[in-house]
Amino acid sequence: MGREFLLGAVLGEWGADDHDNLFYLGGWVASGVIVVGDLRDIAAAISRGDLVGTGLNLAALIPAYGDAAKVAEVVGKFVLKHPELLKPAMVLLVGVAPYTDEAAEAINAIRKAHGDEVIDRLLINGITEDELKVVVRSNGNLLRTLAVVKRADGKVIWLEEGKLGTAAGATSWVYDKEGGTGWIHIVNNHIINPNSGNQFLPLGEQYVNRDLIKDLILDCAKTGTMDPRSSIRYWKKIDEEHFLLVVIGDNGYLRTAYPLSVSKGKVPPHIRSLFS
Repeated sequence: MGREFLLGAVLGEWGADDHDNLFYLGGWVASGVIVVGDLRDIAAAISRGDLVGTGLNLAALIPAYGDAAKVAEVVGKFVLKHPELLKPAMVLLVGVAPYTDEAAEAINAIRKAHGDEVIDRLLINGITEDELKVVVRSNGNLLRTLAVVKRADGKVIWLEEGKLGTAAGATSWVYDKEGGTGWIHIVNNHIINPNSGNQFLPLGEQYVNRDLIKDLILDCAKTGTMDPRSSIRYWKKIDEEHFLLVVIGDNGYLRTAYPLSVSKGKVPPHIRSLFS
């Protein structure tokens, strides 16, 4: 990102055809507004990931001595070459998003392309399109989403079909050590695991049914107790011996879930105390 920013500052319009990203645009804009030393420092900050918008905002939000017109001209040239970046360029360089609801547009596009039932199947148990918009804005894939729940604190959580990581492409069962997430990852590691069997079955004989397992996981995501030591972990006490752990990304994506046993020392003491 820092490299693209510097290239934009050095090459400007000459290299715009080959650099279709906002960091290049930011460098191009900033090159006419702030001094070279500042360009270098901003690029370094961007490369560290701590001030991604600094150069863009300095260039566009604090124009002086005619720089506003210069910014508009540069943005206009860049958008002509890369029209798909019009909206993000407006957001980053002007500081105001266009008055459109892109999440709503995405939902309507899915309805048109795949039929109403693809969206309507998710609108159950109090879930509305407002919650689906949160999923879209959080980079969720509604076409692959199995269910959406909303916690009492307003956090929206969704479970997708998911993907396998290290077990992807295996011709026989392989434990998915890393990279996998979502329902297929849960099934692979904790339901059809030939070494341990269905790990949910000790929670009750009804959990031979995968739909009931899925419902249990979603219930934990919705009503479970957040781990005071980890904001992405949610716990539900099933009985004196078993707890269910659900791991949820900061954006609300349900990454994995599995039961843990007290007698095997898998449930941390602070969690046992929390539920005692």
